[in-house]
Amino acid sequence: MRISGNAKELAKLRYIQSAQEISSRHYSDIKRYEWSMPRGGAKEGAIDKAHMQMIQELANSYLDVHLEMFVAEGFLPDANDMREFKAEIENIVRLKSGGDFWRPSPSINQTLNFLPQGIYINFVNRVRQMELATRVHKPDPSPPPSTTNINTINVYGENRGPMQQAGEGNTQTNGGDDETKH
Repeated sequence: MRISGNAKELAKLRYIQSAQEISSRHYSDIKRYEWSMPRGGAKEGAIDKAHMQMIQELANSYLDVHLEMFVAEGFLPDANDMREFKAEIENIVRLKSGGDFWRPSPSINQTLNFLPQGIYINFVNRVRQMELATRVHKPDPSPPPSTTNINTINVYGENRGPMQQAGEGNTQTNGGDDETKH
């Protein structure tokens, strides 16, 4: 990735923190389903759904923290960066897609096969929108209109005393008006 080493490290630390929070929340839900729901399809479905949501949130969190670092450094991911993101999404889904802790149902296995692609397509669209937005909202590159006299002071309204431009400690009085405004 083209971001600096410090940005990569910060993204990694933020992702770790986010992943711990996401995993903890979903594993808490999963344990609750395991203990409180009766055996059957509803229990299995609730557990599968919690795992799927966790995987999606983990992948999106990874993408979010890294994209934030790209933006902070003033650019968006290029094609090589996007390939790295795609590989990492696939890795996150593969690592969280079952094992000793969770055996997904056959229908969820099918969904898991297409999940990385869906997450990646959403991310590509998001990056593309950001790219287009920067092109649409670019400031006008033309220089501001020049002034013929840069030592001009414009006074709108009543002026009751002398004015001085530049210099330290300049003051302007209201010409003896005793009325004080708060």
